[in-house]
Amino acid sequence: MDKSLQIKNLLSRWQSERNYEKFCNDGILIHKEYSKANPKILFLLKESKAKFTNIEGPLGPHGDSKVFWRNMKLWTITTAKKFEKQSVDLNSFINEKEKPNTKIAYINIKKDSTITPIDSQYSEYENIKSYAVSDSEFLKKQIEIINPDVVFCGGTFCFANFIFNDLRKIDSNLYIRNNDQYWIDFYHPSCRKGYNYTVPLLSKYLEKINQY
Repeated sequence: MDKSLQIKNLLSRWQSERNYEKFCNDGILIHKEYSKANPKILFLLKESKAKFTNIEGPLGPHGDSKVFWRNMKLWTITTAKKFEKQSVDLNSFINEKEKPNTKIAYINIKKDSTITPIDSQYSEYENIKSYAVSDSEFLKKQIEIINPDVVFCGGTFCFANFIFNDLRKIDSNLYIRNNDQYWIDFYHPSCRKGYNYTVPLLSKYLEKINQY
């Protein structure tokens, strides 16, 4: 069974068992593109607004946040270059941020989009934690089906151990699972630190993968 059908069946069972009024269907944006990606990257985020619950297809660069999809795109390119042991020159690919994201996977811990923080830009820790705990088996299965090489925890690393208990720290903000899956404790894609700050910082973290 291919990944597309596996994820579809999982989400269908998930929704049926939880009966959330608005369910966030997320996962791999474009399966054909993801299958060719090297490395395969998953962004693990907290929750999505009720109006954005079908997360698939080419997405970005436009949205509620001017930087959300653009950061994702640049961080994806940076990661690919580091895996290929190439130097990272932001100026050489800065314009790529204006193209849609196609090769990534993107999931939310909280699949219940019935109630979302419409009046606040911040998710509540205890609320997200409750879903990380109650839906841990579903989340674990979804991530295992997607089978990424790199997981970007966009402000979500504090919830990661509720899903997997075998993450091992190998350096600052960098963890490993199963000896070949890297987890990065990083900023949320909506952060406004600036590309000139986040790209070099990410590149520094990724250096350790080549040394590991």
